Amino acid sequence: MALNHDDRRLILSGGNRSWPIEKRHTEIIEEIKKKLNRPEIAVDCLSTIHRCDNHHADGIISFASVLSKSFNELGGIKHRNLKQEIDKIKHELAVDGRFSINASFGTKNRKSFITGLPLPFRKETHLRYLNACYLDIDCYKIDIAFPLALRKVLAAEHEGIIPPVSIICYSGRGMYLMWLLKSEHSNLPEKGYEDRIKLYKKINKALAKRLDSYQKLGIDYDAHDCARLLRVPGSINSKSNHPVVYCVQQDFGGQVPVYTFNVLKRLLNIDLRKKQQKKVKTRADISPVKRPKDPAKLKGYRAVGEYIIGDMLKIEKHIGGFSQGKRGRTLSLLSLSARKAGYSKAKTKKLLSEVAARCQPAYPSEVNDTRIDTIIEHSWTSKNKHYKCQYLASNYGISCDVADELKLKTIRQEKKLSKRKAERLKREQAIQSIEAPEKMTIRQIKKSLQGKGINASISTISIDLKKINEKKANPPKSMRKDEELL
Repeated sequence: MALNHDDRRLILSGGNRSWPIEKRHTEIIEEIKKKLNRPEIAVDCLSTIHRCDNHHADGIISFASVLSKSFNELGGIKHRNLKQEIDKIKHELAVDGRFSINASFGTKNRKSFITGLPLPFRKETHLRYLNACYLDIDCYKIDIAFPLALRKVLAAEHEGIIPPVSIICYSGRGMYLMWLLKSEHSNLPEKGYEDRIKLYKKINKALAKRLDSYQKLGIDYDAHDCARLLRVPGSINSKSNHPVVYCVQQDFGGQVPVYTFNVLKRLLNIDLRKKQQKKVKTRADISPVKRPKDPAKLKGYRAVGEYIIGDMLKIEKHIGGFSQGKRGRTLSLLSLSARKAGYSKAKTKKLLSEVAARCQPAYPSEVNDTRIDTIIEHSWTSKNKHYKCQYLASNYGISCDVADELKLKTIRQEKKLSKRKAERLKREQAIQSIEAPEKMTIRQIKKSLQGKGINASISTISIDLKKINEKKANPPKSMRKDEELL
């Protein structure tokens, strides 16, 4: 599905890669008319957009429905299971069904109450793949019929205003245009990294601006985000009672046009250079992030990075190497911690290469595994991202006892108090807040606690007073040292 040399040359030169406009217009309208008569959920079209036929694809497609202005989440389906599990929700998608144009990488701990499928994360920060750039054209709002809008889109494509469209969709009243994306290094879609998401939005806005400057078609400028849900091919648009029809376009070689970000960026003349800013004096191999200016604070800031690296190496030795599914995130964490600790890129690469070689299996082991150089570069150029140590401890299965055994300094879970101990601590704090409790009887203290909403027996209060007096008589060592200094 990659662009061949002739297509690339014709696209970059602004020429037409297809047959005359009228012929294409007639063929697309005929194809839509055929599908209007026999509406059916087009699984093949969903598979084309999400590249489900590629056995390396491992994203999750989100599905939903909008009935009577109520949004109902139907859950997510993994790429490899699309054709097997789509039958479970076909009846829910039949009217006003929606699907995510881009794929996420995880699911929540909750399931859809309608279908029982796990609910996927849908925020931009949880995207694994960016499948296609798109435009949402509401031509009906400015009284332009779909056939006329289609003819104007084909004319804009013919004149080089927009790149050749991969998929043209009749949404029941309006139109979707899609440009399928692929990675520079594989046939999989682009990864959903932070810098890629920003470029994705800029491309969508640039496509809308260029087409709108050529012909006013009622483009929805708010539809440019990555988490967008579009109408499912073959579903019914309840507002017009028409099926949604997707028409996949092909070039002379019978291939669907697919683009890399670099090609679209060049075609649309997108300038990613930032406005001139004041130069920050830093080492050549360390990105200019905000670090403490005070030398003592900077020393502590870097020490935390060293501690996390040390803890990760101890955990690695304890579990016998990081397993598949945690390798990439672990290497990313080590890279971020190395930058925080003040490592150079060369030293970071050496550290990551050694850990990657000890992974189970050794990293990278698949075609779509991110390269170590790319992980380091992304860590050095992106914003400072930190993981909570409690999250890391639970993610790697490190309990409080294991953390104590390995003598971990940062990656450890907080010890949770039992309900009984928490109640006792609350009573002790309430007793200590009473003025001169030693001059009061136990019954008076009990009455005072009841006024604060704490119910306790006389014997329980007596035990609490005894423990409070013991703590005052034998304070912790740190308190003793403070008193000695005073």
